[in-house]
Amino acid sequence: LEEALSIDPNSLDAVLALSQLNVLENKIAASIALLKQHLQNSYKKEDVLYCRLGELLILTTNYSEALIHFQTAQRINPSSESAKKGIEKLERLMNAPNEAEDDNSSDHAQNPNEDTDDYEEEI
Repeated sequence: LEEALSIDPNSLDAVLALSQLNVLENKIAASIALLKQHLQNSYKKEDVLYCRLGELLILTTNYSEALIHFQTAQRINPSSESAKKGIEKLERLMNAPNEAEDDNSSDHAQNPNEDTDDYEEEI
């Protein structure tokens, strides 16, 4: 695959295949670096590469950078389902901690003396 890229550095299939191979070998950082390098050096800006990079950045919990790449993919191809789904997934992931906090605060709001009752029982 690397040889195929050296022959044709703009080969989308070779970049995607090498990226997938890196992921299968648990080399996420190498896959991210490959995609970033290809996007930086290639004259063709393919939405599929930006989506793939976004997916890998989600795995590393780099949500803000992943969002940028999904949005870029969407600008390149407004009908990209992968970009749309990636953005939706990120919105859920980015809101998940807030929802958990909201759940905890609403539980406490319903029983504001709950923590102090436990403390008083221990004394």
